[in-house]
Amino acid sequence: MITTDLPTIHLTEVEGIRTVWSELPGPLRCGLGLRVGSSDETLPTCGITHMMEHLAFFGIGRPGDHSNGYVDQTVTMFHCEGDAPFATGFLDSVTRQLVNPPLHRLDDEREILRAEYAGKGYSPQRRLLIWRYGAAGYGLSGFDGMGLHGLTPDLLTTWSRRYATRQNAVLWFSGPPPAGMRINLPDGVSVPPIDPLPGIVPKFPAYIGGPSDVVAVQALLPRNAAAQALGSVMEARLVDELRTRRAAAYSPQVDVSALTGETSELIVLSDLVAGRQSDAVRPLLATLHHLAGEEEQETTADEVDTWRADALRQASDPATALSWPVSQALRVLHGGDVTHPGEWAEQITAVTPDDVTQAAVAALSTALAQVPTRVRVSRSSWVRAPGTLLEPVEGTTYDRRDPEETSNRLIMGEDGISWVGEDTTHTTVTRSSAAGVLVWPDGKRVVVGADANTVEVEPNLWKHGRQIVDQIDHLWSGPLVIPMPPRNPGEIPAPPAPVAGGEDDGPGATGPTGEERIPGGRGRAASTISRWVNGLCLAVSFGIGTQCLSQGWRHQDLRFAFVGLIFCSLSSWCWKRFRS
Repeated sequence: MITTDLPTIHLTEVEGIRTVWSELPGPLRCGLGLRVGSSDETLPTCGITHMMEHLAFFGIGRPGDHSNGYVDQTVTMFHCEGDAPFATGFLDSVTRQLVNPPLHRLDDEREILRAEYAGKGYSPQRRLLIWRYGAAGYGLSGFDGMGLHGLTPDLLTTWSRRYATRQNAVLWFSGPPPAGMRINLPDGVSVPPIDPLPGIVPKFPAYIGGPSDVVAVQALLPRNAAAQALGSVMEARLVDELRTRRAAAYSPQVDVSALTGETSELIVLSDLVAGRQSDAVRPLLATLHHLAGEEEQETTADEVDTWRADALRQASDPATALSWPVSQALRVLHGGDVTHPGEWAEQITAVTPDDVTQAAVAALSTALAQVPTRVRVSRSSWVRAPGTLLEPVEGTTYDRRDPEETSNRLIMGEDGISWVGEDTTHTTVTRSSAAGVLVWPDGKRVVVGADANTVEVEPNLWKHGRQIVDQIDHLWSGPLVIPMPPRNPGEIPAPPAPVAGGEDDGPGATGPTGEERIPGGRGRAASTISRWVNGLCLAVSFGIGTQCLSQGWRHQDLRFAFVGLIFCSLSSWCWKRFRS
């Protein structure tokens, strides 16, 4: 058996909780992990796990000094560093506040979380997750706590009772667990993570358009040593090809991380040199095909040997040793078994080039890429991911109030709502496919579909806007409603200037067959005045023009008067047309 410098793993129980520990030098490090993350939420509760984590930490030291935490797609982690009494007190306090959160702090933490989400930059990975999963499951990591404003004490208490339990937790330590610990979690059940393989993209490999300065690929593959080898080999090839040979990118990166006990996520990310986007995107996609065994450029034995030597060398790094009990605790939390150092080394040694090829085949069969919009993907196996799979609903058609915006329409029916733009582009959310409805006190509504498509309604900008809002509230209510905080007055768009006769003037709402349901007047008073002014200007202009012709246009004043009256006549005619 191959020996490594990785520490021995011990598996035991503390207070009825699965516990992983290793003997490591330095201060005692420990953590509590819960098997719950953003993928377990729904759109109306998006952000609830992050709120639970913040409330559990409140009042326990200064955040970031000797303790911290995080929430990812499947795990919530609390960890600290100190001596045994500090670790014992930390776990006692955190678990007590998980069960009985300081709810008086709810509003303050809501604003803190909003500030935290607002500080996040653009993330191709989160965008790809939304396209793959929509507004559910793993896609919710891209919605930045959208449900924060609607979180109530009852919702938080129910969430904690379901997920903050002994059977759904794991403890880890960098030394023997201290005696006398008190873990204040109730009994419950272990909740497995949701399967990440199902999604809403109908065919792979697929791609979407994006900014011109970045390319990204997200894929799923089995969780094993071959997946790690694939990530290392692919990154090495991309650095050689994109940066060294083509000078088309600065820092191509490939990361492989665990999602569940069975599935890992592959993320390929690279910046792009301006003007050379195609020189980077096409070879990047080709590299995945080559590693999958196409065009006789599959993984070589030398590449696997290089990865293996690097992996075994990294195992002797003290930083790797410190993270070892954490990684094994996460394996347990995902429903797997711990991997002892000798077993890990054997798995690394057993990987062959064929294993890496099979990992690349699995990744290619689930690959979703974001490429610059203007770059053409020439490989025929790659298809553009569809923006929507739903056809427009049948119902009443509503127009914008602004007469210049004639290409945008809303269709509202018993089956849902559709926005229809130019060239038959459309977005539809059906009654049964809605993931949630964002509701503002001033009347704004945003209907979000399970596929993450949205239909936004600003009632001030649509004819019969209040009627549209009433129909939305009728179709989607109860658990789907996501309350939003009041907007500043400056954020609420003002309605365009009203036409004569009020809101019902002109074509507004039409039935499914297209005939006008609400006929309007055409501004008769304005039209009559305009005709009189127009006729008077034309008559005077005719008289002055005749005199000018008889005198050979020698009188400058007459010429100016003639041109001015013609201009007035045209202005009057235009005003009449606009008002009518």
